[in-house]
Amino acid sequence: MIQFINKSSDLGSIINDACNILYGKINALRIDEIDIEPLFREYFMKCHFNRQLFSLKTSANLLYEAIVTSGKKHNEIVLMDYGAGLGTLYLLAKIIGVRKVIYNDLMSEFGHAARLIDQALGYEMDEYIVGDTLATCEELRTKKIDCDIITSRNVLEHIYNLSYFFKLLHEYQPRAILYNSTTANWRNPATHIQHIYLHLQGRKFYGKEKLAQIKQAIPDINEGDAKKLTHVLLQYGGDEFKNAIEHYKVNKIMPPSKNDYTNFCTSDGNWGEHMIPYSSYISFAPQYTIKFKPGFWDVDYHSAIKQMLGKTMNVLTSMLGKQGVLTSSFIYIIAIPKARVQ
Repeated sequence: MIQFINKSSDLGSIINDACNILYGKINALRIDEIDIEPLFREYFMKCHFNRQLFSLKTSANLLYEAIVTSGKKHNEIVLMDYGAGLGTLYLLAKIIGVRKVIYNDLMSEFGHAARLIDQALGYEMDEYIVGDTLATCEELRTKKIDCDIITSRNVLEHIYNLSYFFKLLHEYQPRAILYNSTTANWRNPATHIQHIYLHLQGRKFYGKEKLAQIKQAIPDINEGDAKKLTHVLLQYGGDEFKNAIEHYKVNKIMPPSKNDYTNFCTSDGNWGEHMIPYSSYISFAPQYTIKFKPGFWDVDYHSAIKQMLGKTMNVLTSMLGKQGVLTSSFIYIIAIPKARVQ
């Protein structure tokens, strides 16, 4: 039996058993026989066969920590996996017997693919909810579902307006603990540098895309103004991006620059690995007590050198305690409603 989670408790054993079950089922799954788009088939393969053990370990540990933080038994909990995509956390929650498991994603295409894959694996979630934060919250309220835990993996760094996100979740799901993980770790110097590089690459690609959209919306704009407007709007997305273009078209006034570090945003409102200080998370979520915890490094590479490096970094991270965020490959961002902790 593979050791996916190193927790000497009944819950740790239950989750580890679930990981081994799911690991076996995923490896036996005939993904080519499931009627989903090739794009999502490739995405599933990338998620579950590229660093497969590490992917399951991250889901297992996040699920464990979230349940322990809630103070409830796993079979008493209502859990939503927010922005779940084709991940494994919600599947593990179902396998271990969490009382109610809700799958969520922004895109209906992901929701459709997830449901078909779940059925092929032999599972069905209690709810499949597709939509943005507001639509999701409203559907939960309509169905009278109150979550104890809302989890996410590598989602926070893409949410356009985190203040609005935390405000909505607290308004609609006031008792829910938000347990998130992200690789956009401001305090790890190596991760910081890596994300600056990703931002610079993304700026080139999405800058060209936004330039084309601006020229299409304002056919008579000259090249110099179009490029200047594109640069300013690199950190605008969604309706704000569209409105800024329209405002310039009518008034010929450049919108204010956001100067949000090296970050960039897609035109539809999706941050490209939003790298922000820990203090920003705290200011964005005044309704919550925000805590940060270090994650861990992958030690299951084929390369012996990478394995040794991962083990060394995990020892160092553990020795540093709370300051392990300086060396961890990802971090947990935990938001606990203030009314809950008083």
